[in-house]
Amino acid sequence: MICIATYLGGLPGLQLAANDLRSAGAKLFVAYNPWDESTRAEGHIKGLTDLLSGTSADGVVLDTKGESSRELQEAADGVKSGVIMYSEGMAVPKDMQGIISGRVHNALYYPPMLNLNKFIKPDFTIFRVAEVYKEPIQREYAVAFFNGYGTEINQFAPGHPDWEDEQNVISGKNNKNTQRK
Repeated sequence: MICIATYLGGLPGLQLAANDLRSAGAKLFVAYNPWDESTRAEGHIKGLTDLLSGTSADGVVLDTKGESSRELQEAADGVKSGVIMYSEGMAVPKDMQGIISGRVHNALYYPPMLNLNKFIKPDFTIFRVAEVYKEPIQREYAVAFFNGYGTEINQFAPGHPDWEDEQNVISGKNNKNTQRK
């Protein structure tokens, strides 16, 4: 496991982390806040291209957005072809044209329901967010499995709860039992 927190040095440090992740068969996604107009002087497109140029990230988590745009994708592809735009929220069908993946927050506490977006655009990748610091995440694994989602494990808060290893074993069993032979 590679811990990004051990890399120092801003964008050059993230570039080193991206290289190490790729050599381990993983990818680097960076968070991008297209809504942020108060902390940066450059426009959103320039901010995105500078971030991608400085890190060679493989994907971009669009904070607070359930969609992307052709403009953002073209800007990203101008730096590095194939950058994945990953929306924070679940894209509605009309917005699924400009983005290939998104996430469903664990804040949505409903009985496991079938997400019809998988029928509308089967190649749209959906991830269920599991925030380890908030609560046991077995339910999130189950909801993700039921809907054919991946699971995004949010590990923002420091430390690890006592029950985390047990929850990861459950996830591992789900994944092992569903692999094609």
